[in-house]
Amino acid sequence: GAGTVTLLSWVQVPTPTSVPTHDEVNSMGTFTIDGNTVTTQYSTYCSVLYSLTGRTGKISIEYSRTGDDSASYVGVQRAPTKHGNYHNGLTGNGNGGEVVIFWSESEGVDLDGINSLLIDLDAQTVSLNGQEVKSIPGSGDLYFGVYDGSSSGAGTVTLLSWVQVPTPTSVPTHDEVNSMGTFTIDGNTVTTQYS
Repeated sequence: GAGTVTLLSWVQVPTPTSVPTHDEVNSMGTFTIDGNTVTTQYSTYCSVLYSLTGRTGKISIEYSRTGDDSASYVGVQRAPTKHGNYHNGLTGNGNGGEVVIFWSESEGVDLDGINSLLIDLDAQTVSLNGQEVKSIPGSGDLYFGVYDGSSSGAGTVTLLSWVQVPTPTSVPTHDEVNSMGTFTIDGNTVTTQYS
């Protein structure tokens, strides 16, 4: 038989880097951080923000969570406009930054397992666990956030990996010395021939 394979993108994914330090100026509320684990407290709201300013491409974050689902969730938001004992959102106890959040099973969160968040900084979108891609509303600086929106619960979010995925580069040329068989290459498309 014969067939074609078209290489659509070529990305060398780097080794996960250490999780950056949270933004002490814009993070708010009552929480503790031990290594890569954010622990929220009972009876308080919080927003633990990690700045994405100046970054391009995509960021892949894997995390796990425990506790009350409304006291240990994540999102991507614009800069907060209020500071104090606030969680995500524009109204009430929200910090004033427009946001996309992921806090329940109905939004695709695996409450007991590992979740994978993909933030596309160039397209200004975010998706969780390979599900629906959501546009991040608003404009301006972006932050990854860990939140506690419960007045009566607590929980933890552990950031397991943080990878800055570079923008795809052009597909390299094939290795003429070690390639074998009968085929043609047109751009990024390899077509094999009948024997």
